[in-house]
Amino acid sequence: VKAEKWYSEQRSQIHNTRRKSHRDGNNVTIHNYENRQENEDGTAEMRNAEAIMEYIRDLEEFGHVDPGAALIAYNTILSGWARLANEFRPDIAKKSEALLYEMIELSESGKENCAPDVLSYNAVIKAWAKSKRLNSADRAEWWLRKMIDGTCQQQSVHTVRPNVNSFNLVMEAFLQLNDASRVEDLLREMDATDGVITPNSESFSKVIRAWTRNALNTSNHSLQSYSIENARRWLEELLQRESQGQSELGPAPELFSSILKSAATCHDDSESLLSVGQWTFWAMRDSRFGVNSLAYEWLLDIGLKVLASQKDNKRREDFLISLVEQCCRDGLLSVRFVKSLSSGRVFDEGWTAGERERICRQIFGDAPFPMHWSRNLCGRYSTPTPEDFCVAKQGYLSEE
Repeated sequence: VKAEKWYSEQRSQIHNTRRKSHRDGNNVTIHNYENRQENEDGTAEMRNAEAIMEYIRDLEEFGHVDPGAALIAYNTILSGWARLANEFRPDIAKKSEALLYEMIELSESGKENCAPDVLSYNAVIKAWAKSKRLNSADRAEWWLRKMIDGTCQQQSVHTVRPNVNSFNLVMEAFLQLNDASRVEDLLREMDATDGVITPNSESFSKVIRAWTRNALNTSNHSLQSYSIENARRWLEELLQRESQGQSELGPAPELFSSILKSAATCHDDSESLLSVGQWTFWAMRDSRFGVNSLAYEWLLDIGLKVLASQKDNKRREDFLISLVEQCCRDGLLSVRFVKSLSSGRVFDEGWTAGERERICRQIFGDAPFPMHWSRNLCGRYSTPTPEDFCVAKQGYLSEE
């Protein structure tokens, strides 16, 4: 609890400092870390836990040996440090490695009760993944490879088989570095084990998230559409496996949303984006989650930017009429949807201000409008008022 609170405070302080003074975030981070008190971030509690582990060692020296106590103690310490690990604590990953090396040395010297297991390795991998350093992902994968090879050193006799969580933790490390290709490679590697290590829903989620994040972090338009298509392809694969009876697999609604949002907010306007957006929208609508107003808003944004040219006038009109009709039938017409249609970007040709006004008049008609168009909106999703529709028909809507 202390670690999470301290981490949140550091993030908030850096964010506020950057906004107010444009100071370098890394300098602020190091300053805060060096001047922290150990009782602020959970370090003091970890020192107490390490003292208990020393007590267990002392008992063993006097012949009071519990076969499972040492391993449990080491794994508890490693898991605790992994929980405290973050980009502000670069020391924790190395500290965790030192503990794991200690376990290996003790086990190879004859103390079998100290031999590390998969939980030990995963804790070290997790610490590296959360540290978010330039070498974090490589170091996390290095420990994964040691398990896969069955050794930690060439003379080691202890074999520890990785599990799906081991792969997922390394995938998270590469995801944090925006290396979507490596994240995908690791999922394919699990698939290639022929069921020995089977990817789970979290594995697919990380690949999809990695590609959508990659799309938003590159300025190359062709790479944006390539990344979003990859994310869609992996979502389709996940849905297919679920439909084939792999009940342990299944998507989360955020996966559909992330693809739609990435396609809507990226700068690319290629035709493939509309195909991805439409496929994802209808896959989400047919799923057990259904769509919400945001899904309609994102698909609208995709359609308006892809079909903006004059040659697409007929396709755009058909698309807009069909989408608005479906949105109204589902009762999910929101103010944000109306704003995007009536006051979004226009061009000198194709989707012009005049064309926008004509479409708005054709679609919305005259007030009063049926309230059931927005009957299923809830929470922060605002229901359009008659004034919104009147303004929409005029072809504009003020930001206020």
